[in-house]
Amino acid sequence: MGTTVTSLSGKILPEQAQKITTSLTDESTKDVHIHANPKIIAFFIGGAGDKRPFIGSGPNNNIVDVINQFLKDFKSEINDGDVNANPEKNYLGFYEIFGDDKIASNVISQIHSKDIAIFIIGHSLGGWNGAHLSHILSTEGYLVDLLVTLDPVGIYYHTTLSGADIYPAIPRPIARYWVNLRYDGKTGPSVPNIVASAGGRWDVTESLPDRDEVSHPLTQAQTQRLPDINATVAINHADTLQAMYAKLAGDSCAWWIMKSRIGDILHSQHE
Repeated sequence: MGTTVTSLSGKILPEQAQKITTSLTDESTKDVHIHANPKIIAFFIGGAGDKRPFIGSGPNNNIVDVINQFLKDFKSEINDGDVNANPEKNYLGFYEIFGDDKIASNVISQIHSKDIAIFIIGHSLGGWNGAHLSHILSTEGYLVDLLVTLDPVGIYYHTTLSGADIYPAIPRPIARYWVNLRYDGKTGPSVPNIVASAGGRWDVTESLPDRDEVSHPLTQAQTQRLPDINATVAINHADTLQAMYAKLAGDSCAWWIMKSRIGDILHSQHE
């Protein structure tokens, strides 16, 4: 029998009344109280071989470590209904955000207000398609607050990736804050790094194409620019959580930046 999910006011939310797991590796269930309209919604986009097999590899669930740590660190905010990070609905493969129909059914269907701050954390092909998703949502008037691209791959779309469900054009991300981490691929097992190189790591070193107009008040610098953080880290391509904690300039890391932005959003909306 599934768990009944209610808002803090006690109103039953039928479309969300379902079995909710405490993590993707923990089968226990419990009552989870959520707002009908959370202040933040987070999507986690896996790459090749992450959620389903790809060319004989996987599923490897590389981004699941990030999801489970997110559920742990932000347990209170999730249970209070301020953050939506449903591990069953918000964990998507790169192919599940390819095309308008899939974006409508898998992403937009969960965003019940254009004022909800959207976080997109994408790895490998999921970073490439996630960057495209940030652009698509922003041009439709949704508020993409944070985009994290973890070793995004997709440059060789027309060769080794021909036929994959990825966007062929170079992404033009739109977000209030963008963290891009390129992995040096010098550590750990060689296979994931070889696969990433074969797919074409995206080296974000040049200005992006002209911006599109967006409904939310983002500056031109936020819609036509390099990432706010653009760093190379000594990480194996498969290690997503380690990358989120990799030390960046100023003793920061992608995880701290994400945590800080969640805190700022919730603090400002509680004032």
